[in-house]
Amino acid sequence: MAASVSILSVAAAASAVVAVIGANAAVKSLAAQRGRTLPSLRGVTPHTTSNCAYPEDYYPGGNYADLSFGETHYFEFGPEDGKKVVFVHGLSTPTSVYNKIARHMANSGCRVLLYDLYSRGYSVGPAVDHNPDLYVAQLHELLQHVGWKKCNFVGLSLGGGIVACYSYRFPESVESVTFISPGGLLM
Repeated sequence: MAASVSILSVAAAASAVVAVIGANAAVKSLAAQRGRTLPSLRGVTPHTTSNCAYPEDYYPGGNYADLSFGETHYFEFGPEDGKKVVFVHGLSTPTSVYNKIARHMANSGCRVLLYDLYSRGYSVGPAVDHNPDLYVAQLHELLQHVGWKKCNFVGLSLGGGIVACYSYRFPESVESVTFISPGGLLM
């Protein structure tokens, strides 16, 4: 009962904030302020720890790519000549949500790529508006960084919206798209 009361309290408080300051102001207040970056988990938590839900080495093949808007943490594993599959997580669901399916696909012969969206996990939080252009640029630059020209995409929640925007802008890079409970992005 206490958990449901606290959830209701948070929902009521959020509704009150939106009602008082308006939806646009509420969204803008959540965006990173210009000139300030949001911290990543890198350097905040130990690199490998048994009690951390999402350690830096959660999957094999972990690395960092220095992209236009900052460092992106990613994992690339599975046979190099395998079918290429990119997993894009959601706003509140980290890369680790794909644990069983990503490992299974890699063990079944696929080359898998997972990454932390900007301001999530071990990727930096650039001091810019977090909008479709930012997320599409991150995905596009990461694919260029790893040398993937055409691949299959799986998007969960916000990741589905990112994959949809990316597919629209770069159809030549898309072999297939799978949406899991997709969330929208305003274009």
